[in-house]
Amino acid sequence: MKRTNFYFSKIIFTAILLYISATLKSQVEQTENNRTRDKDLLDSLLNSEQLDSLPGKPMTYYSHGYSIRAKTIQQLVRDCVAFYTPLFPGKVFNEKIFLLNKSDWERLPFPQPYGLPHYTDINESLIVSADKNALSHLNNAQNETTSDSVVSGFDYVALHELGHYVFFTLYNIQKEHWFNEVMASYFLICYLQKENLPLDLVKTDPSFVPKYKRLEDFERLYARVGPQNYDWYQRKFIQLGYSLYPDLKTNLIKNVIENYSSNGKKLDAPVLFDSLAPQKMLEWRKGMQ
Repeated sequence: MKRTNFYFSKIIFTAILLYISATLKSQVEQTENNRTRDKDLLDSLLNSEQLDSLPGKPMTYYSHGYSIRAKTIQQLVRDCVAFYTPLFPGKVFNEKIFLLNKSDWERLPFPQPYGLPHYTDINESLIVSADKNALSHLNNAQNETTSDSVVSGFDYVALHELGHYVFFTLYNIQKEHWFNEVMASYFLICYLQKENLPLDLVKTDPSFVPKYKRLEDFERLYARVGPQNYDWYQRKFIQLGYSLYPDLKTNLIKNVIENYSSNGKKLDAPVLFDSLAPQKMLEWRKGMQ
């Protein structure tokens, strides 16, 4: 009887393992299918007559009628790449910019609403809205009145996405959600500080009471915390970046890359940050509880 139970349990256990294996395989295949679909859609948009392109690097594609804004964003990204290139020896920047109007944006299966810049490793692309005020509308901010030839306000968020490209693609560093967002914002902050440029994304709305404040909630829900709450988190990440910058500057980026290199210590993100700035991390975490 015991032997029968043993074999029965073994069969059940094997069946469970096979089910899990098949489920995981199915999920991987579905992810790959989605990536193939998304790449095909992006390629089809490139091959259509919907987009124009600019000469030079980074390769920039844009919806009809937005050549001035495309040149402005291209130059912004180019200047940032020039600043960072000496810090990343041996790395070649091959990012692409897609500056899309609402119609072209919605041809693709982006989960992000129109106006929210983002990075996708499909074709190593920075996706930016052609409408200068699209992100302002999402954040209930005032419209920007400067022309498309001027870099201003939310335009700099494109460099946050360039930061994701550097860490995700050039260095294969993709860890906790909060860590990824802090580092992308810190990448932006280092460039802004070098150029003495302002970033009006630090203050949080005093009238807004966030439902979620803990890093654990951000990890669990990420963008599903809701638009306003997500914006609150991002501003807290930027606050941390500005707090760390005076002491660490670009050395923080070097430390992160070294930590996760093949010969690095590979400390978990919280441990790494605490080792570099224990007091500032302690103070910052008080506002994340």
